[in-house]
Amino acid sequence: MLINSSPITIRPFEESDSPAVNRILAQSFFSKVHSLTGLSEEKALRLAEDAEIFPDRPIDGYFIAEYKGEIAGAVLLKFTGQNRPAEDVNYWQVAKKHGIIRTLKLLFGFSVLVESVRPEECYIEFIATGSEFRGKGIATALIRHAGNYAEKGGFEEFTLYVASGNPAQKLYERLGFKVQSSYKSRITKIIFGIDTWVYMTMPAWKSGREK
Repeated sequence: MLINSSPITIRPFEESDSPAVNRILAQSFFSKVHSLTGLSEEKALRLAEDAEIFPDRPIDGYFIAEYKGEIAGAVLLKFTGQNRPAEDVNYWQVAKKHGIIRTLKLLFGFSVLVESVRPEECYIEFIATGSEFRGKGIATALIRHAGNYAEKGGFEEFTLYVASGNPAQKLYERLGFKVQSSYKSRITKIIFGIDTWVYMTMPAWKSGREK
């Protein structure tokens, strides 16, 4: 299914999208990867790709935004019953190439960010926009499309976590998300320098509506 909001097109992720999407995700998550590995952006990208930190196969609920034909952003949803292809990574080879300690730190750090979901919940696992496409409505288009998907999937809630102080929280609020709760994490404070996370929700039936 395609959603067109010229010049933005939203479509399902395809394997051929991986190089462009991985670069966008490496940009967006660079501060986290760097804090774990100390690598430059290019080397961090190579490690993230080799370790398959980011999905490289089609998944239900994985969408790409194109802006004038260029891949500009991505959103991945998580929900109960979702079919995700099994990872096929030789972590020993990854560790030999990039270093054992660095690889273990990366895998542990990102495992801390994994959230469980409730049956009634459709959760935004990540959303990212390429730096050159910010301010063009990419994130808004992705969230609205993801919201439509959540509504049509019969979910009751559309949810996400955002680090306290992240400017993206204002966008989420404009789109209808409300702060449900917050919690502090000593682990993410130590690893990423992020001590407070904000949990935001909205009814799924509202999530794809224009605000």
